[in-house]
Amino acid sequence: MRFLRDLKVSEEYPREGKSLFSSNNPGGSRICEWLRIDDKYSLSVQASESHYCTPRALLPLDKYEEFEIAIIYDGCLTCDIRVLKEFPRYEELMEFNEGDIFAFVPKNLIEDLYCWWINSFR
Repeated sequence: MRFLRDLKVSEEYPREGKSLFSSNNPGGSRICEWLRIDDKYSLSVQASESHYCTPRALLPLDKYEEFEIAIIYDGCLTCDIRVLKEFPRYEELMEFNEGDIFAFVPKNLIEDLYCWWINSFR
């Protein structure tokens, strides 16, 4: 998946013990760099114990089925998602909208969004 290949971890904080949400997985948090779309827009894709993802634990990024995402405009979190209106799976994406973020978004939906968005700005 392209978005997974492009994701880069900027900070990671493992902690001793198991995740509070999953007794089979390690706990901790991480922050991934934003995926740059163009000069103004980026996509934040996050997954760790402290994010709305599945599983909620600190695992390698390819082990997640769902991620937390957010739209970044000019370096700031935005809830103005009009830029995504033409995305073919827009209605499906909106099912995960929690206001400022999108929670528990399936990775195949993120992949389609990321590839569509990048191609839309070329």
